[in-house]
Amino acid sequence: MALAIGHSVGSGATNQAGDVQNVRIAVNAIPIRMGGPSPQLPLNASVQAISDAIAALQAAVPVPPPFVAGQVDPGGSTFGAMNRLSEAPRDTALRFAPVARMLVQMALHEITQVETNLGTPGTTIRSTTLDALAAHFHLTTRTVQPGNTQLPLTREALRPIKQNYTNLVAALGRARNFFINASDREATFTIAGDTFVARAFTRFQTSTAFNRDFKFIGRFAQVAIIIHETVHFIDSRADGRNDFPEWDRPAYDLFMTAAQARHNPSSYGAFAFHIVNGSDIRPGDGNLNSGGVEGSTATPTAGTPPPF
Repeated sequence: MALAIGHSVGSGATNQAGDVQNVRIAVNAIPIRMGGPSPQLPLNASVQAISDAIAALQAAVPVPPPFVAGQVDPGGSTFGAMNRLSEAPRDTALRFAPVARMLVQMALHEITQVETNLGTPGTTIRSTTLDALAAHFHLTTRTVQPGNTQLPLTREALRPIKQNYTNLVAALGRARNFFINASDREATFTIAGDTFVARAFTRFQTSTAFNRDFKFIGRFAQVAIIIHETVHFIDSRADGRNDFPEWDRPAYDLFMTAAQARHNPSSYGAFAFHIVNGSDIRPGDGNLNSGGVEGSTATPTAGTPPPF
């Protein structure tokens, strides 16, 4: 969010009701590792609780002086730090969505070119593309032995992958319609006894939600997560049976079948990055700093996609 306050907020400050709520919303949008409160402050949080959260942020950033501990003043150094860190996670995702869409379009172009080459005798497919198809969709031009997780590379095998990439391009072009914010409570899940807060999660054809922990990780990782979640949004079969994280090498490389790979959300981002970078870098939850963390060397500029 763009923080807007007319007067100071914090212990001993003016504390007008609207300003207090704006500051509460702002600190709740800051990731814990950047000084945000845990748990997030409730709607009825006291001024003292908000002041304590401001003081924790000032220490964690750290905020350069001069400033009043536990207080944010309009235009002051604490205000500047809070404004920079408190962008709503949905807005962060929307800034990166055009980059994700560009990568998906490049992957779609490559898939279309392979499809054309397979139907044109005497043409060759780039070795990088063949490697990427084998690594992420388990399609190969080599002889496939019985029991192998791979399938022969054919135009028919490419058809559902091409369709998903086509649907991804369309969906990412209207990301504003289904990207939403998620609080820590909304993003908390328990799977197999393990409770965690998800950076992002999707409900098929309904919404893709982003938590504050999505912010300030590697740019490539953010783009990969956006592509991953959008596959969940457009493909009803991109579910737990076909969800193999790119960082789980044994499962992804050895056990995932070609039939599962065509519905695996991680495969689509990993293939796109493989094509664009010419190597298998697999950014995402297992490679969180890939692409550099926004704001680590320069203040991020809201409203513009970051340079790669």
